[in-house]
Amino acid sequence: MKKVFEIIVLLVGIFLWNNLRAQSTGIASVDLSRSSYKQQPTNEKNKAQRLQDLRAYVRYLSYLGVDLNPGRQYFSDHLSSPDLQKIESEAMDHQFEVLDRLFLDYHYHIPQLKNKLHQNPEISSVETYTNWGNLRGDQGQTGFTLQQGPLKGQLKWKFPLNHAQKSKAIYENGRIYVGTEGVTNRALCLDAKTGQVIWNSAHSSNQNQYKTARASSSPVLQGNKLFIRETGSMGNGGPAKELLVIDKNNGHLVEEIYAGHVDYRVGNAPFDLKGKVAVFAHSQQEIGASEATEAGGAQVFDSLVAVDIENKQRLWAKKIGTFFSEPQIQDNRVLVGNEKGQVRCYALNDGRLVWQFEAQTSVRSKIQYYQKQYFFSDAEGRIYGLDCKGAVKWTKQLPMDAKAFYPLSNLAFEGQSVYVGSSFKACFKLSVINGDIHWSNHTDDWIRTAPMVLETHVFVADLSGNVLSLDKEDGRESWKNKVSTHGFLGEFENSEDALMIIDGQHRLFSINPKDGEIQWAHSLLLTGKYQGQEVLADLVAGGPDFQSSAVVADRIAYVGGPQFLYAFDLKQGKLLWRYETAGQICGTPAYHQGRLFFGQQGGTDQFYCLDAQTGKVLWQTRTGWVWASPNVDDKNVYLSSVEGRFICLDQENGAKHWEYNSQSGAYPSPAIEGQRIVFGSWNGKYYCFDKSSGQMQWEYHISGHPDSGSAMICDGTFYGQGFISDQFHAIDMKTGKIKWGISIGSEWCNASPTTDGKFLFYSIYRPWLHQAPFPSHTFCVDAQSGKQRYKLPFAGGLTAPVICQDRVFSASTTDPYLRAWNKADGEILWQYKMGGRAEEACLTISGNHALIPCTDGFLYVFD
Repeated sequence: MKKVFEIIVLLVGIFLWNNLRAQSTGIASVDLSRSSYKQQPTNEKNKAQRLQDLRAYVRYLSYLGVDLNPGRQYFSDHLSSPDLQKIESEAMDHQFEVLDRLFLDYHYHIPQLKNKLHQNPEISSVETYTNWGNLRGDQGQTGFTLQQGPLKGQLKWKFPLNHAQKSKAIYENGRIYVGTEGVTNRALCLDAKTGQVIWNSAHSSNQNQYKTARASSSPVLQGNKLFIRETGSMGNGGPAKELLVIDKNNGHLVEEIYAGHVDYRVGNAPFDLKGKVAVFAHSQQEIGASEATEAGGAQVFDSLVAVDIENKQRLWAKKIGTFFSEPQIQDNRVLVGNEKGQVRCYALNDGRLVWQFEAQTSVRSKIQYYQKQYFFSDAEGRIYGLDCKGAVKWTKQLPMDAKAFYPLSNLAFEGQSVYVGSSFKACFKLSVINGDIHWSNHTDDWIRTAPMVLETHVFVADLSGNVLSLDKEDGRESWKNKVSTHGFLGEFENSEDALMIIDGQHRLFSINPKDGEIQWAHSLLLTGKYQGQEVLADLVAGGPDFQSSAVVADRIAYVGGPQFLYAFDLKQGKLLWRYETAGQICGTPAYHQGRLFFGQQGGTDQFYCLDAQTGKVLWQTRTGWVWASPNVDDKNVYLSSVEGRFICLDQENGAKHWEYNSQSGAYPSPAIEGQRIVFGSWNGKYYCFDKSSGQMQWEYHISGHPDSGSAMICDGTFYGQGFISDQFHAIDMKTGKIKWGISIGSEWCNASPTTDGKFLFYSIYRPWLHQAPFPSHTFCVDAQSGKQRYKLPFAGGLTAPVICQDRVFSASTTDPYLRAWNKADGEILWQYKMGGRAEEACLTISGNHALIPCTDGFLYVFD
């Protein structure tokens, strides 16, 4: 009988194993490696591709919610080297086997897991809302509150947050060519009819998020070549500084042409090409390094550069002042506008200034040529028509939203008419001859996409994901379709029988122009499938996009993201207003007495103060790019810049009280206790200052890099961390001397800690989190002694927990769960599976609600 039972168990095991092997991830290359490594073990010939597939498999399982802890140590010991030659083939095959078993375990326990996701017997029918004014909720950045937090563990609402996806697809001869912003591929070629992949141009890098360039421009086709420009991190010493040349027939990388580094938070890497000359925007964008100040620091585009793409030699360069206008080549001329309001026309061959026009304010649009005239718009919503020598023929003021950095879209032309979208939530038709308005049609949201005219209709797309067809003669609506949950920032492309457009969630749509129906949609990031649901297996290259946490005041939630600061009605999830910057709002805004304070990276060099109710600018002042979250007290706002400056400003008017230059990137949010404030710098030091005078009290070196996590102070103790440091540090606030430290070995601690003065939480992760995200681990220790209370094999990473009375809540950078557990012993109370993971953004608590932005491009709100 025993033997019979053993045979049955064996047969069942074989059946289950074979069934799993048949369970597809929906990623062809990954499934091929999974199905073949047994019969065809990894060797030198297929090793590189297998490793790429293995990392994609880890990302797929991580996003799916599989517990990857059993494979964590083995990957770290055998597969984490950046040198392919140091990775053993047998180790890769073993890791595939381990991951398959973990997938099997998840697959056959999923009904059980689903039952546990929302279990919580406590039901509270009374909604409560409280303020949360900065990154971690108080001046000390402790992440502790006496509020309840979310008791039910249920999703209340979620709102889409857009990536800064401004590029367009290009159609030619039945094919669609498009750049991608993931770590897996740099470009794709699709069949225009079906959306099926013809070829993909894969990154040859190790797929590290920060060390892989992001394709951030619209492609340009010329002959048999496709040109696309990169953005990324790490400055000109890193990998993201090229104009890529790709064989459009097969996707093979032909060559790279140096074009200068563009920080990915800029959102777009503009260039234009004609013949053998490429023209592109350029500036010094070095962040974080001690050489940054000497090298010119970090700033938005200020130079126009022309390069011979055949011999890769620079032809000419012109300093033209700060500009956001994309340079355009027309015949043998180069056109561009700048922030001074100058429209300049240069000779393509030698850079000679042909003519210059002075607009009434900044010019940020393209300079477009039509019927021997030039057309553009300025930052106050005026459209200009110039003759071919740069003399003005007409101007027309259009209504706009003052909170828009780009108030109007680029223009579309047909016959004697020009069409334009507006932040006034309208599309306008004007006369090319004199600018007279023929008609306008109001829409649900801002229109950033240039209208497209096809035969008898004009098509528009807005920031709420709507696409509309309007009669070009009178503007009447023919159809309207909610194509996407996310908005549109890029331009239309027209194939023979479809409109093509990319949304703010990296998805390319093919739309029938006759009725607005979606013909197909294709994710530009690598995705798989599980039980009919799409599962991401990619990371956005260059670095994360959703790093800002939310703040809450008077039942309004505020959160930053790529290009926009959003204000929501917290009860209903309704967008109240958005404020547009040119770059990315990485840090969490700070709120105090009806005002919001924030900086941004990738756009202007301004730090902003807005009216929290209306979004109106109260003041702005030049600080340089700011990644970190600011902090506030009753009178001042404190911030850190990417060039390493610690700055104290007056809340009332933005006047500078004091500044200290650490000579290296400053990223941690500062923490305040009493009269003292602590900042951190990439030079390895935390600094304590008198917050009023700016006089330094002490400095402490952690032998690492203070980075994503905030500084934290509680009851006279400063708690410090930073990646590469081998310890978590507790420092006496009076003396700057260490009280105790916790060894974390070769792992990294780079997230904000959390404490209520008694319990202290911090998390650690393996350095390859940005490539193959095996679980981060969370530790609970005694806040006074550092003695460990318990450890949890999940949560944290780059995000951090919050303490609400006797409960702890946390999201994770290495899995999609929001979890609640007992503070005293770590017992899990509930967990909720989201559509993405949390990056540097941390949970925000408002009464019995929690808010968290995720990598799937949504702000989640729980009760």
